[in-house]
Amino acid sequence: MVVVLGPRADEAVVDHTLRVLNHYGIPFTQVNWPDFSNFLASSASDRLQVIVFETGVAYTDEHLGLTEDVVVPGLLVRTASGPSPGELPTSTQLLETMGYGVEGAVKAGLKAAVILATNDTALRDRIKTNPYPAP
Repeated sequence: MVVVLGPRADEAVVDHTLRVLNHYGIPFTQVNWPDFSNFLASSASDRLQVIVFETGVAYTDEHLGLTEDVVVPGLLVRTASGPSPGELPTSTQLLETMGYGVEGAVKAGLKAAVILATNDTALRDRIKTNPYPAP
């Protein structure tokens, strides 16, 4: 599980994703976008199960820079509170859009938890018995 801080990501918003992950005891690595390609080249990427990409700018798949051999669920959060004028919230080929601001950040953390719980019965039990409180 990796949380990528993309261009101009608002760390106060990103913190809400991290709170969800910590609430459920999910280990994660936080990586700045310029360092993400090095992360992918490292042995840590072999254990990569979910990517949460949080950014403050309009996004294209090229920002993430995934190679063709990396196929993992990806979740996109725009850390701004809403879309820029004329911009629609859409998913891309690589990432599912979770939304904007704090709401999107919490949603991304919860979605990542559910994805990881498909192969982790203890996490699944924590999700069922300990719901995340509304922000």
